[in-house]
Amino acid sequence: MINVGILGAGRIGKVHALSLKKIVGVNVKSVADPYLDEEWAISQGIENRYKDVDAILNDDSIDAVYICTPTDSHADLIIKASQKGKAIFCEKPVDLDISRILKVQEILKENNTLFQIGFNRRFDKNFKKISELVKNDTLGNLISLKVVSRDPSAPPRSYVESSGGLFLDMTIHDFDMVRFLSHQNITEITAKGASLITDYGDIDIDTAMLTMTLEDGSFAMIENCRATTYGYDQRVEVFGTKSNVNCKNVFDNSVEITNNEGTSSDKPMYFFLERYEDAYYQESVEFVNSINNSEKVSVGIEDALESALMAVAAKKSLEENRSVTINEIREEFNIKVK
Repeated sequence: MINVGILGAGRIGKVHALSLKKIVGVNVKSVADPYLDEEWAISQGIENRYKDVDAILNDDSIDAVYICTPTDSHADLIIKASQKGKAIFCEKPVDLDISRILKVQEILKENNTLFQIGFNRRFDKNFKKISELVKNDTLGNLISLKVVSRDPSAPPRSYVESSGGLFLDMTIHDFDMVRFLSHQNITEITAKGASLITDYGDIDIDTAMLTMTLEDGSFAMIENCRATTYGYDQRVEVFGTKSNVNCKNVFDNSVEITNNEGTSSDKPMYFFLERYEDAYYQESVEFVNSINNSEKVSVGIEDALESALMAVAAKKSLEENRSVTINEIREEFNIKVK
């Protein structure tokens, strides 16, 4: 039996707790949150309920922790959990500072810690299928890849102020998707962005278009927006020399109504919790299997670092109105260039 402690029981912490409870051989033993919803925790049969995360970190009976706290606490909690010998699952990002991510990477390596980062979209069955098609050469040589990711509603100013900005908060998932789908790293990024739909343009953009060059010279594009009028817009297209593949939006149902006024259907699923419900479950299944089988996870600290480097490059491109190579960012932080 794997005993798990949940650090942070907000929206995403509850999602992970529910996913873990479906997995045989897992016991969500403890949860910690300064504003813990006691009624919810009791209803889930969670034995230990704390306000302080240290109560879980210091418990030798806890085998693994899920870090679902605010971003600015992730790095410190990863380091503490690693030093306590826990397997670690952490929501993205590891930190907003590349230097801190490098420190975390060093500690994880020193302690031989099993670590998984929460890039849940890799575990969506549709995106996973596309990744497999690219890998087995069904599409031939890659020509271009496009990711569209638009949220249904913009977050409040208070959230944006501490988020690290659009690229580190939102686009970071899409950077990882480009790497996952193409099986390549990005070498160069050109980013354009503006505040077109929100009233906090003084602190961040809400819309972005990014073009990227991949290792083999092919291209990728990411389109982001903080809000739509029609739900959670998540689409992918990959174009190769042999074929083209599309992944369209997911709907609650596929019913179409046709009459003399035209054809209508439901809007896409409204938010990420519904759209990626199964992906959250599948990423926990992999994490648990990795613990049980002493295997390396498929998405770890290296992937967290790569996507963060891309986010920093995108921010620099936007600010300086030029293309930026990932190796330029690597050199800034004394990371070996690729």
